[in-house]
Amino acid sequence: MQFNLLFCLFILSGTLLPAQVVFPGDLNNDGTANYLDLLPLGVAYGQTGPIRFEATLNWQPQEAELWGLNLPVSGVNLVSVDADGNGIIDSLDLDAIALNYDSLQTLSLPPPQPYLLTDTFLVEERPTLELRFNRTEATAGDTVEVTIFLHIPDPSVFPPTNPPTAIACQIAFDPTMINEASTRFLAAENSEDLMFIGAGTNNVDFGRSPLSGQLEFAAAGRGQGALAMSRPVGKFIIVIEDMILLEGSPGFDINDALLINLNEQVIDIQVETDSLLIVNTQAPAITATSLRAYPNPCTKSLQLCGGSDQEVKLFDHQGQLLRVFQQFGQDCQQIDMDVYPAGAYFFGVQTPENYQTLKVIKQEE
Repeated sequence: MQFNLLFCLFILSGTLLPAQVVFPGDLNNDGTANYLDLLPLGVAYGQTGPIRFEATLNWQPQEAELWGLNLPVSGVNLVSVDADGNGIIDSLDLDAIALNYDSLQTLSLPPPQPYLLTDTFLVEERPTLELRFNRTEATAGDTVEVTIFLHIPDPSVFPPTNPPTAIACQIAFDPTMINEASTRFLAAENSEDLMFIGAGTNNVDFGRSPLSGQLEFAAAGRGQGALAMSRPVGKFIIVIEDMILLEGSPGFDINDALLINLNEQVIDIQVETDSLLIVNTQAPAITATSLRAYPNPCTKSLQLCGGSDQEVKLFDHQGQLLRVFQQFGQDCQQIDMDVYPAGAYFFGVQTPENYQTLKVIKQEE
């Protein structure tokens, strides 16, 4: 009788205690699976704890037993970092991030909280995260290699027990100049000691994607201070949009760079980006058949002149073909622009001498 009573109390107590509930891929339990989830993996790599029975990588709530360890600053229990539930924090936990990238959740226990790192490791000389292009100029259809390089000015400021171990950032750019479907992430040279997540619009290694005009990147050592010295930490390949009619810079910029050490402390970091200029190698020569438009800017319509006997094409600012004018000839034509929203447009024509483009601006009335 006494045994039965104790057994019933044990079962009842189990139902009254709140269970730890995790979502595979949300390693920092902030409600989202994304590139920032690689940082806890780098800090806690190699730690072991209870196995999560009937574990799956599917994005669904899964009950788990608390580990006896938490991340040192954010306080996240390491059961969340063990994304695949096999009781070992290792590179296999990366799969859950890629599989569930951009997924959202509000049902974990404890509830998801913003991933806030409030402790700072002070250094006299700030490290620099750089974007390095393998060329200074590119034109439509060209392929450009971009290296993400971490420069550590003085490695001696980091004690062996507390070196930098993980880095994360967002990279913004003008999506009208880059063929986002062709963007690819690669591991940096000699980076076997690093894990990385690279997310573009169309891929995340094997997962989902961030917004257009944005890349997301993170790299982390395997529980070691792999970022204590200057080195490349990642690489991506971009292709210049082959329909591009614009010239100038694609506007690459590094945002929200975050460098942390093994104690999950933030190390202040600055950013730099090399220059990359998109040029038009078929710039029009000034000839008798050059395109001319007036008024420019316009509101409702304009007069377009030139173009010889070739067809003239009208493109929007993203390089999308809007209209083709046949049998244009040397005379001027009135072009109705009232049907298009305000913005920049381009007329293009292939003359016997070259390919010419003319930029016009449509303004609101």
